[in-house]
Amino acid sequence: MTANDKTLWTQDDFEKMCWHDSTVNSISIDNPDEGYEFNLVFGLDYIVSWEPGEHYFESRPFVLTFRNVDHLHIHVSRTYKQHLEISRIERVEISSEGEKDAGLSVFKYTIHFDAFCGQSASTIEFTATGFTQASAGQPPVG
Repeated sequence: MTANDKTLWTQDDFEKMCWHDSTVNSISIDNPDEGYEFNLVFGLDYIVSWEPGEHYFESRPFVLTFRNVDHLHIHVSRTYKQHLEISRIERVEISSEGEKDAGLSVFKYTIHFDAFCGQSASTIEFTATGFTQASAGQPPVG
């Protein structure tokens, strides 16, 4: 199976994934259990293949869902109609020893967006226990 055929990724695939130049079409907050935990959900066009040396790429619609989000900080600056394109996503594990002993992983994520025409840097930062990225045609996961 190539990246072109893959329809579901998880946090275990993070090191293999690249969101560079993926376009964000929507951002929403989902509270699936109506409790204190919530998910941060991005509708995006994820690039599944690049042609080396060419300017050709293939993207498909995916839903990127970060689970159990906390400490959410959004700083997005746009001064005119412009696509919101991801530059990169960084991840650092911040699990406490107690969380690790319980088998729980907590990560700090920083999503960096491309800046255009003198715009200031745009980022979204948060903590989460993981993510799934599913093809938009697939049923929601987790």
